[in-house]
Amino acid sequence: MIFSSFLVKVASRCNLNCSYCYMYNHADQTWKDKPRLLSLKHQELLAQRLREYAKLRELENILIIFHGGEPLLFGADNLVQFAEEIKAKLISVGCNVDFGIQTNGVLLKKEHLEMFQEHEISVSLSIDGPQEIHDQFRLNHQGKPSFEKVYKALLLLKQYPRVFTGCLSVINPRYKPDALFSFFDQNGIEDFNILLPDANYINPPPGRAENPDLYLDWLIEAFDTWFDHYPHIKCKLFESILRSFSGHQGHSDALGLGDVSMLNLETDGSYHDLDVLKITEQNSSDLGMHLETDPIESAEKANQIQFHRSLLTFEGLSEACKSCDKVNICGGGSVPHRFSKEGYQNPTVYCREMYALIDHMYARVLKELNDEFDAERIEEFWNCATSSEIINDLREDFARKNFEFLRQFATYKNAEYSAVREKLLHPLFYTWLLACKGKKKGEPFENLDGELLFFEDEDILDQVGCIEGEEFVVQEPNRWYQQTLGVQFKLEHSPEELKEGLSIIHQALDIVKEYNPKLLAEMKQVSRHIQIIRYADPENDTDVSFSDETLPGVLFIGAWKNGNPLSPYQVAESLIHEHLHQKLYLLQKKMELLSEQDLEIYLPWPKKHYPPSGAIHGVYVFVHIIQFLDAIRDKPEISEHANKELALHLEHLNSCIDEIAEKVVFTEVGQLFFDRLMKEYRSFSEKMSVLV
Repeated sequence: MIFSSFLVKVASRCNLNCSYCYMYNHADQTWKDKPRLLSLKHQELLAQRLREYAKLRELENILIIFHGGEPLLFGADNLVQFAEEIKAKLISVGCNVDFGIQTNGVLLKKEHLEMFQEHEISVSLSIDGPQEIHDQFRLNHQGKPSFEKVYKALLLLKQYPRVFTGCLSVINPRYKPDALFSFFDQNGIEDFNILLPDANYINPPPGRAENPDLYLDWLIEAFDTWFDHYPHIKCKLFESILRSFSGHQGHSDALGLGDVSMLNLETDGSYHDLDVLKITEQNSSDLGMHLETDPIESAEKANQIQFHRSLLTFEGLSEACKSCDKVNICGGGSVPHRFSKEGYQNPTVYCREMYALIDHMYARVLKELNDEFDAERIEEFWNCATSSEIINDLREDFARKNFEFLRQFATYKNAEYSAVREKLLHPLFYTWLLACKGKKKGEPFENLDGELLFFEDEDILDQVGCIEGEEFVVQEPNRWYQQTLGVQFKLEHSPEELKEGLSIIHQALDIVKEYNPKLLAEMKQVSRHIQIIRYADPENDTDVSFSDETLPGVLFIGAWKNGNPLSPYQVAESLIHEHLHQKLYLLQKKMELLSEQDLEIYLPWPKKHYPPSGAIHGVYVFVHIIQFLDAIRDKPEISEHANKELALHLEHLNSCIDEIAEKVVFTEVGQLFFDRLMKEYRSFSEKMSVLV
């Protein structure tokens, strides 16, 4: 763990007395014993310590945030001089530095901004919205409102877009969210963040005892307001949660998982952990280290920092958080907000609010995604000549979700998505992921034989590796395949059998290419992995091919029947058949096609009743297969088989497709998909009736 940013308290006092302030109006009152300003001696020593640290850790860039109290009490000219001293020291060892100031704006003047612009010091403004909201809590020490002066600062900052980085607002749930968003929108502010009032189990959120849904209702309404009317405004809280949906790490203070990358420095020269920990107890952030006695790298190993780091891991969360289905997004919530008399082994005090917000946001986003999948997009997905872009999007979404889970493991928490993306899409990685989820939930995952499946604790990404190029991966040697299949099937063949099987597979792929080159290209996108299988029981020599949603992207294909090799045309049919299942599985991992329903449909192919999803898969696949059979039925070597199978599949489709249309309840996207399926089916049926 290396510090990449530093919050430097240049002033320990403030000209405002905001009632919710974590520094002055919560548990830790040690600010009273701190010097009002950071001394010149400690300024010089910090610049030197930063130089030593940047050189030792070979840092290329760091961030310095001047803070307080109110940093402008230190003097704008002093801030600039201090920044230049730090910059000179760091540049001498090849390290760039960015500077920022978090201010309440009361003292901000035009000449300050001129200096800040010249010396590249950015400014963020604390303002809680329009006057009636802002002046509720942001008063000076005489109890007088501050809005007029802060608003003047806002207008000034807008004149310096190179300096102004946005606003920070603590929410007041007694006012409608639109009052806040419309204020920033009307003032042309396109970047701000909202913060929940700092609270914990000892000091609960203000007003919630009287109205348990106070913050919950406000957050949900705020998201809807932003999502529907102000999406052009960057709101860090909402955008961080949205990023987490796709596997990125969120960067909001309200989200918990991550690492400790910032070191704080108080005006007395002491090193401290996260500033907001001051809401928990006295001296809660103090590391017991000082500029004068300790180099910065010593703070990396401080007990408080190590403890804080542990709280930002999955293993460091409360048991309630570990078993929560929102943990990958919420991360247990802000660490200070987890505090109680017993310590930090609790969900955030805003747990109920965060859970409801995440649930609501996910539902809204899912609906929007479904709405985006209109008839035109369904057509693009359906047609292999136009499906490439949509399939790439679906695979990316699938990989991001896998990555989100992977980050829970200490081995991978610092993994970079770009470095592991292709491995995340390997079929066996997803099976491993399902097994891990089952283990965590106490619901062991079963292999295809119905046996409990436990992967050993090992580096799964090293086991699967990256597959280079864009060609098919046929008969990949990996022992996990056999464990995932169980004992019913076998993947190992004699050298002669393997040679024969590989020859049949490649002939079959050539047949698919001749039938439809675009379909073959689509198969390379979705179903690159092909494993040649047969039944393990030597007495069972019937042909077998299948695919499974727990092994995305792999086709298990049989090449023999009754001791004889299958025709490459039959194997081509199997390849297309199983690929179409995988293509539909991929869509279903992103989109809900069916509403929840207690229903089974009789399917004539396996002569069994299946739930609606199985029925849709069946008709989707066979609507395509009958077209392939029609295309090859003039080939002498396969004509008899193709004509027989074509007639049989048409009969089966005719016997069940109307029942599906009448009984199955679809989502909006699902209905569009089924309508397209019916269009294809009817078109081919009419063609065949004319030919007959």
